[in-house]
Amino acid sequence: MLEKNLSEQILSIGNRSDRPDGGISQVLYNYRFYVFPVFKSITNFKIGSKPYKLFIAILALLKEFLILIFDKKIKIVHVHAPSDIGFRRSSYYIYLAKIFHKKIIVHIHSGRFNDYYLRHRKYVEHVFSKCDVIVALTKEIKKFYEAMGCTNVVLINNIIEVPIEKNVRYEDGLIHLLFLGSITEPKGIYDLVDVLCKHRLEFEGRIILHVGGNREVDKLLRIIETKRLDNLIKYEGWLSGERKIEMLNKCNVFILPSHTEGLPISILEAFSYGKYVVATNVGGIPEIINHVNGVMFNPMDKDALYKVLSDLLQNGLSFVDNNAIKKTVYEYMPESVEKQLSNLYNSIIDGQ
Repeated sequence: MLEKNLSEQILSIGNRSDRPDGGISQVLYNYRFYVFPVFKSITNFKIGSKPYKLFIAILALLKEFLILIFDKKIKIVHVHAPSDIGFRRSSYYIYLAKIFHKKIIVHIHSGRFNDYYLRHRKYVEHVFSKCDVIVALTKEIKKFYEAMGCTNVVLINNIIEVPIEKNVRYEDGLIHLLFLGSITEPKGIYDLVDVLCKHRLEFEGRIILHVGGNREVDKLLRIIETKRLDNLIKYEGWLSGERKIEMLNKCNVFILPSHTEGLPISILEAFSYGKYVVATNVGGIPEIINHVNGVMFNPMDKDALYKVLSDLLQNGLSFVDNNAIKKTVYEYMPESVEKQLSNLYNSIIDGQ
């Protein structure tokens, strides 16, 4: 963990950190339990209705104001930001921190942020000008920011939990696919459902998709019911804690057919359990998938997705080296990320 004195000087702002409900939330949860002995944080977003989200955002701004007035130890405000309206929301916390003359880190988590940057370049650059450091998740994204003229970009790896391996597996000889994430179009879940439905005669009794996610749950359940896909798709609810650990142990392939991504925590977690990964070649995914740990295809290419699944059925999984896969994520484990954050925070404080 960070030194206690150092952690007391950092105020983190972003999604909830007490109970993971998405990518940014999982990162902050891991920071809280693996990196910061004292984790000073403000939640500025929770899933809910628009009025509820607005209330949480305004409340967070008020909390930041009060903390920056009364907590004299705070030297750095570390803002974890998505794209689109989420970046707009995050910018208010950045502006407020600047008024209090705090050092500011903006930590961009969204895989769609490059497009948002190009559409709103003037606004984004104005926000970035208030920040001392811009954190990128991948080498590709770091190069993009630098090409846009940003000189204060630092690469910090996403952090994953230490895996808890258990001797539990599905022993029925089927390929058990695991999807973890938002049940939304950008995550590609409906592309996967369409492929399973179209080729159900080939896949039934050979593949089962386990879906762990939130958001458009009712829509997914209606599709499963109306198209009679019960034998192919099982909705497992939002998976966290022991249930997520259980499913990561039991399933033999992780799948994420996203249309856009940054660097998905879910893929890194799957690697830590030695799971073979099927994913699209978007965002930072090509930086972490190789011929040993997974296979990629183009986003929204259902024919390519079908071929990948068909090849897995034909060839089996005997070629998968689970131990080799686990070794690919050492730099994303808490000990490694803690060192990266410690170096970053100390360099900012020492430079004051």
